[in-house]
Amino acid sequence: MAVAAILGADVAEVRDVIKRHRHGKPVKGTSATELQLAFRHFGQHMELAADLRTNPPTFATWERERMDLDAAYVVMITGHWVAVRGKWFCDTFTKGLPVRIKDAPWRRKRVRMVYLITVAPS
Repeated sequence: MAVAAILGADVAEVRDVIKRHRHGKPVKGTSATELQLAFRHFGQHMELAADLRTNPPTFATWERERMDLDAAYVVMITGHWVAVRGKWFCDTFTKGLPVRIKDAPWRRKRVRMVYLITVAPS
């Protein structure tokens, strides 16, 4: 869901890319490597922006302190991927619909990893 939200792609398309990589096995939980593979398939680049596992801030704290508000991020929040762009948040719990970050679930959960999404270099 997070990948599809950032790309503006259909969730089924993203799932199928990951499923092909898994040789047909169902997609129930994903790794950063699989997300990176999906982004690459759609012409995007996923780069580690922050590894916060040693001292994880809450999502609300991370959101207040981030510098680039126009960037697109995929954020690992306590074992769950979410998409963040500007002041918008999207994940499976919002059913793929963007909600304002101030209204997002998971605001008190801990951020583990942050990935910046950009157009892949040619």
